[in-house]
Formats: sequence, structure tokens, C-alpha cells
Amino acid sequence: MKIIRFFSLLLFAVMSIGLSSCDDDEQVADFHVTNYLTGKWGLIHTAGWEFNNVGVKVDWDRDETGFFYTFKKDGSGYKGESMKYYFEWEVNDDKLLLIDDQTPYFENDFFNYFDIKSVTSTTLILEWEDYDIHGVCIGQGTDTFSRIY
Repeated sequence: MKIIRFFSLLLFAVMSIGLSSCDDDEQVADFHVTNYLTGKWGLIHTAGWEFNNVGVKVDWDRDETGFFYTFKKDGSGYKGESMKYYFEWEVNDDKLLLIDDQTPYFENDFFNYFDIKSVTSTTLILEWEDYDIHGVCIGQGTDTFSRIY
């Protein structure tokens, strides 16, 4: 009887450890993505579609340069090069959130969600969608970045 009780307690302890580790795995994954994102990224390719200002759908798929994101370890960052647009950023469940930090020269306050499709030590692929004020999708795209540093 003592052996059955011992094995029951042992099984309970193993299951408790196993179940509690699932939540930790998700946090570790976000932590690793955050570590990979830290640094400067330059756009190298973009593809997608959007409706222009007269309502015509425009598709594109092209190599492009000259657009940069810089992500700092403290959760701050900026886009641009000579004129920097500052933001705060965070990663949750492979989603990247950028929030305007009230920089005076922004035309509009913004926040953007990006789906992180892939992030390695050298390449970052983000997917995005853009919506109008009525919640109608007016554009989608995939942007590929290369690490600068």
C-alpha cells in the first residue's frame, strides 16, 4: 500500500511539473524573439496590396532599401534614419506591437501590430494588415528585413 501511495504522489508531482512548464515555454519563446529583434534592421523586400487614395487596388512585389527599424533592449526604438520616429515595442505570441511615444513631429499617433512570420539572427519577416476607420481591410503585405547590426 505504501508503494502505491508513493507512486501516486510521484505521478502527481511529475504531472504538476509538466503542466506548469507549458506556460514557461511560451514566455521563453517570446523572450528569444525579443532577443533576436534587438538591433537595427533594413528593409530588403516588400510584397502586398493596398487601395490607393482613389480606391484602386495596387499590387507590388519588389526589392526595396532605405527603410529601417531599430529595436533597443529596453523596449524602445525608432523607425527611419535621419529623421527618427520613436516608438515603444513589445512581443506577445509572435505578434510585434509598435506604439507611438508621442514624438512631436508625427503626423498621427499610431500603433501597429505585425505578425512575426520568421526571425533569425540575420532575417526578419513581418506580415501586416491596414484597416480604415470602419474596420475594412485596405491593405496587406509582407516585409523582409536584413540585420544591419
